[in-house]
Amino acid sequence: GGNSLMAIQLISRIRNILNLELSVGKLFENPTISQLAEVLVEEQLEQVDSNILEQILAEVDQ
Repeated sequence: GGNSLMAIQLISRIRNILNLELSVGKLFENPTISQLAEVLVEEQLEQVDSNILEQILAEVDQ
């Protein structure tokens, strides 16, 4: 139905803008903006090299 079509459109935009792959299941499991934001941040952090992340955090602490 309409919800599935909107979900596919949203997933496509997330892929294009954030360069992240998000499944339809994850989208429906996290239906609020805050839940979806948490999932997207987690996905982004998983893609970051841990050495780069440590450097960024060290710079922020200064």
